[in-house]
Amino acid sequence: MDNLAKFAPILAVTALVFGLIGLILGIVAFQKASQLDAVGDIKDANSTISESVAGLQEEMSGLSKKYVTMTNLKEFANSTQEAFNQITEQLTKIRTQSRTDTIKIAELETRLGGGTVSRSVAPVSSTTSSGTNESSGGTTSSTVLAGGSTDYVIQSGDTLAKVAKSFGVNLEKLISANPDVQPRYLRVGQKIVIPAQ
Repeated sequence: MDNLAKFAPILAVTALVFGLIGLILGIVAFQKASQLDAVGDIKDANSTISESVAGLQEEMSGLSKKYVTMTNLKEFANSTQEAFNQITEQLTKIRTQSRTDTIKIAELETRLGGGTVSRSVAPVSSTTSSGTNESSGGTTSSTVLAGGSTDYVIQSGDTLAKVAKSFGVNLEKLISANPDVQPRYLRVGQKIVIPAQ
């Protein structure tokens, strides 16, 4: 027992030292575990952030494609508008040239043919309150309208040049007074307006 009593303080100190070491190791382990939890939380947060960034990149890619598509559509619209403008310009030039050519052809027909348009005008023409024309008899191919202009019905063999010469009207004025009439394609029975002289 004496031997045991000699070793008791040493055993107590040794137990105390081992207890302190265990306590220190426990504290260190607790701190490491806390750090590992924090690292895990940080990793989770980083993973969430990475997923968000990937989603944003996909959205940016989609928006970029939409922007490219809109840009292409705007370019297409602009080029289409330019093409329409060019077509309109060309049609205007062609229409002007056609009108000029028609006038020249009509003048040549007048010079070469020298013919006159036979017309029969109603002896008396008046407009009733209902807007219908009443004449005192005979077949009419022209009618005097308000403002001094005359409504004429195309007869067989008529050309605008002949009609203009017959009524003593400038050919260009006659064509201008009838913008919807195709000078080269007159039809028998077609009505045209003879402008006032």
